[in-house]
Amino acid sequence: MTAVALPLPPSTSSSSPLTPNSQQTPFGVPSKYPLSEALSHLSLTPESIPLQKEKPVTHEPVVVVQDANEGSKQEARRVFLGPALSTRATGGPDGGPLIERFSCLFNDIYCADTNPKGIVSMGVAENFLMADELLEFFAKAFKDNFLSSDLSYGDDLWGSRRLRAALATFYTTYFHPSVPVDSSHLIVGAGCSAILDQLFHVLLDPGEGILLSKPYYSGFDRDLRPRSGAVLIGVPLDEDGAGGEGSVEERFGKALRESREAGIKVRAMIICNPQNPRGFTYSRDTLLEYARFAEEHDLHLVSDEIYGLSVFENASYPAALPFTSVLSLDVEKELGISFDRARVHVVHGMSKDFCSNGLRLGVLITQANPLLLRTLAQTSMLMKISSPADVLFSSLLTSPPPPGSNAPSFVSWFLSENKIRLGEAHAFLRSWFEERGVVVANANAGHFVWVNLGKRMGWTTAEEEKKGFQKLLDGGVYIAPGSAYHNEKQPGWFRVTFSVKRANLLVGLAKMEAILGLLPTA
Repeated sequence: MTAVALPLPPSTSSSSPLTPNSQQTPFGVPSKYPLSEALSHLSLTPESIPLQKEKPVTHEPVVVVQDANEGSKQEARRVFLGPALSTRATGGPDGGPLIERFSCLFNDIYCADTNPKGIVSMGVAENFLMADELLEFFAKAFKDNFLSSDLSYGDDLWGSRRLRAALATFYTTYFHPSVPVDSSHLIVGAGCSAILDQLFHVLLDPGEGILLSKPYYSGFDRDLRPRSGAVLIGVPLDEDGAGGEGSVEERFGKALRESREAGIKVRAMIICNPQNPRGFTYSRDTLLEYARFAEEHDLHLVSDEIYGLSVFENASYPAALPFTSVLSLDVEKELGISFDRARVHVVHGMSKDFCSNGLRLGVLITQANPLLLRTLAQTSMLMKISSPADVLFSSLLTSPPPPGSNAPSFVSWFLSENKIRLGEAHAFLRSWFEERGVVVANANAGHFVWVNLGKRMGWTTAEEEKKGFQKLLDGGVYIAPGSAYHNEKQPGWFRVTFSVKRANLLVGLAKMEAILGLLPTA
């Protein structure tokens, strides 16, 4: 048995008040430490190194205990003072750094009125472009439709019957499924993170693998790994990523063989369409390749389509493709092969396409696997959505258009208007970067641009990327570094959100320009 001491962060009194301008952070980091120092002990990815050297501490250490008889990986667990925690909690991947990093950020968000010295967040995918219209709609919908019965558990634990009926109509209308979506195909939960966590806990056993293209959404490290014990196997995208990935069979086949040689049984693959962080939509042919590969190797095929209706026009990207849902594929007819539709599962939600990250509504659509639905229903109480969220989205999905609109429904009007505003906001931010000589990847979906600051600033290593990230953070701007998305191949890329409030965006861009000397090149 060997033991290694790790330092704890400095402790603080729980009685310290949190003021709007405070840089007090959670998890025992005192307010006297700048936010950049609070973040310095956090990793951007599980493998990354600290952003700054840790300060010496004098209090009790955390001890990592390793038993040589247990092997070299799953044997390690952290032992804290007090009764031991379970090996499920202490022996798996550490999700704490990501949560801690966001908690520090959210506690010091910039606001021109209440926190002008705070951090301008341009790295979190949130859409404020339709906020005023939604607030007005939701205020009336709640007043008109929230009933005393909504104070109870309701008529179902995985989404009310009214909500699932409305969702079934919505997905049949906008996702163009080859088989119409029925309310019995749906499980509704408190956000897509909760849906993915529950789903992969059911699909996989600990130590089994999930294939996915990288760079990939950093939240998958949190959503797919800790409770299921899954192993994420990232496969690099081709450089252009223009609606495809190169040969799915070639890329994923190699990863599958290498995983098996390493003793990892691969059970599933997940695709994020539209892609996050790159912001492109996949071609139908590529989706069919995914389906063929999943059938040939007996894998579950999960499609995260949370940005499916956040697609916009981009005049700089004429080759952009429309969004195609995996639900729309008729694999047997299109490929002429036998295909088990029980392996296909689609995840969507209201956070991105309906600008409502905080209301927490995610949906699993699986049309030919009643056993999976029944199994998830048994634990659905663990992710049950609130009655207010149920009422608000039931109303949104079934309401007529606003006065003066010729759209057939409120949803139709909303999606159309949101598409216009996303396109304009994307064009604004893309132009801002290009005027300063920064390469911007082609995109036509999502809330962000993928920009190569490294090439413009001369950052060629992961360490230089981290130092650039830290410099911006110290100056009051948060953008998401590519290393958080496992973009190890080419350091220097960042994901920058364009759908924040324009006034805040302008403040953040002015800070970036000053901090990095990012002046127009023409």
